[in-house]
Amino acid sequence: MESAQYIAYLLSEPRKVSCVKASEVLEVSHDEINRFLLSSHFTGKDLFEAVRQGLKLEGGVLSVDDSVLDKPFTDPATTELVGYFYSGRHHSTVKGINLITLFYTDASGVGMPVNFRVYRHEEGKTKHAYFQEMVKECWQWGLHPEWVSADSWYASIENLKFLRDKEVGFLVGLEANRIVSTTPCCYEQVGKVEHMPQEGLFTHLKGFDFVQVFRRSGHRRPCEAPRHVPARTGCVPANGKRALQRGESKALAGGGVSSRSAMPSTSLSGRHRLSRTICSVCCGPTRGSRG
Repeated sequence: MESAQYIAYLLSEPRKVSCVKASEVLEVSHDEINRFLLSSHFTGKDLFEAVRQGLKLEGGVLSVDDSVLDKPFTDPATTELVGYFYSGRHHSTVKGINLITLFYTDASGVGMPVNFRVYRHEEGKTKHAYFQEMVKECWQWGLHPEWVSADSWYASIENLKFLRDKEVGFLVGLEANRIVSTTPCCYEQVGKVEHMPQEGLFTHLKGFDFVQVFRRSGHRRPCEAPRHVPARTGCVPANGKRALQRGESKALAGGGVSSRSAMPSTSLSGRHRLSRTICSVCCGPTRGSRG
């Protein structure tokens, strides 16, 4: 039996699924269904190979998100993958299976999932570790997006530095209590910044680097989105000044980079889409400047 047949059964079954029901629908023996489930082991590489022919692997947007499949009546002590996870749907911790997915949208607007992990407590890893593992794998498989987007859960300093080292631009959510510094030696919570220009605020994110911060509107609560763009060799800021290098503390007011790599809001997927197009950018480290 092919995996496509079983997937088609799962998608078409309106009620509860079972091996007995699957054997009736697919017209195969119950034992064949059982052997297929016990012997099959699918990985993120299998998913990537299944979709790569339909994608342009250069210059798109890679988004990370996780979801919880509710299992309210399952005992985590007797079921391997079930645990307690925070659910954005319920806004609380629930019992379920946690699925972490990388979703890629190419330059022509075609979007497909390209990698995944099912959270396993026995592995002792965090979601951040899974995220970095999956991104590294995608790079090894030949996927090279221009941008990475994520919600605030994945906006840790460790993840931001990881993406910077990959020389990829990113747009991520930022909690209101994150610390920024627009003026040297003067720090404040980003949620308390009174004036946030529509074109974004060029500021320093504590522990990281200079970023462009935007305030999103039309949501239940204010949300800041820092944007970081790695500078290309020979890229010149729109104001005629050179790009800041890592470690410099000089603040630029309104300085952006004129670049075709700016990510339009229409290329973002799902919850990570901004309500307007972003046109001004800031510079990160120049390509080739790192050892």
